[in-house]
Amino acid sequence: MPSDARLRRAVKMVASPPSPCSRLIPAALLASALALTFACKPRAEPASDKPYPEASADVASLRQRGVAWTNAEIRGFYVRRVDAIGPANDRWKKEGVPAAERAQRAFQMRHDARVLARSMMKDPADVDALRARDQAKYGTPDGPTFAWLMAHEQEKGRTGDAACEAIVESAQHTDRAVNEAFGL
Repeated sequence: MPSDARLRRAVKMVASPPSPCSRLIPAALLASALALTFACKPRAEPASDKPYPEASADVASLRQRGVAWTNAEIRGFYVRRVDAIGPANDRWKKEGVPAAERAQRAFQMRHDARVLARSMMKDPADVDALRARDQAKYGTPDGPTFAWLMAHEQEKGRTGDAACEAIVESAQHTDRAVNEAFGL
């Protein structure tokens, strides 16, 4: 497992706004480089018997009880929360929930997972780096807004239910390079 200093460098590298050169590096190559740099081997999730919060309000009480998480544990937690979006969407479809409502719900689950995971991080500098990255990429410090996602899909030529389905789909995927850097 990488040291905390190496993880901080990875967070800063991934959290940095993209440079013109970084756009030229294929995602697979970047993921491989990160995995080799950190000598990480993929695994389903970090092993931990620690309690995890259900909401940001739970973080403080867990910390008072002496619970702390590594950035790798937090990333694993975040990925598991995001992985829950697909099964939830399947349920919503069976219940007849319209695409627009499912897109809003999937967005909210992803957004809540992001904010909750960041509230669990112990180093404010790591959180600040991630917020700066989101500010540069999406114009807001806590990731894209639903309106940003809809506009992004419309730029790709998707409208109506097609745009909503694309938002539901994208809400279920996390950054592979970051996951690999954390051994996931």
